[in-house]
Amino acid sequence: MKRLKLYFIADPKVNDDPDGALAIEAKIIKDHIVIKDINDLIHRVIQNCVKRKGLVGAMVIASHGNSYTFDIGSNTVGIGDLRLPTLSVLRPWFAPDAYLIINACECGNSQELLRQVAKILGVTVVAYTGMVDVYKWLFYEGIVPRGNTVVCTASGCREINHWEEARKKMLSGPGDDMPGFARDG
Repeated sequence: MKRLKLYFIADPKVNDDPDGALAIEAKIIKDHIVIKDINDLIHRVIQNCVKRKGLVGAMVIASHGNSYTFDIGSNTVGIGDLRLPTLSVLRPWFAPDAYLIINACECGNSQELLRQVAKILGVTVVAYTGMVDVYKWLFYEGIVPRGNTVVCTASGCREINHWEEARKKMLSGPGDDMPGFARDG
């Protein structure tokens, strides 16, 4: 079965963001799918899987968020939100090793919420503890998550501090893990 990559962006008009980050992100990601709310997300995931004869291997939900919630279209969801279990209808539409990236500012700080989403969907969930900056300026465009990356499954989360990982790598010096270098002694 084919593995699909789906990129959903909350409708900038619905999210009161006609010229903000979501509108810019929609210009950067050419093959995005606009969603209005949770029900629209469910409909569009199933529609894409059926039409393209595949399962979701990777999915991005780009929206707004904070340390306690994130938006799925116009729906703001948090821990214990009664709308979250409705997402369980999507579980069979994900490949066994699929992952979901929630591209919403600071929602990586709510690890319990991310674990809840991972459990409902049966996927690995990735989010960020800092702001998610979106740029489109002259010749540069990009989406830059700040802070740490949080990776959650139903059983738990781990937080990756990229600066600390890079620092350790630099302090350990070149080694077998770096092509073209060999560790002395």
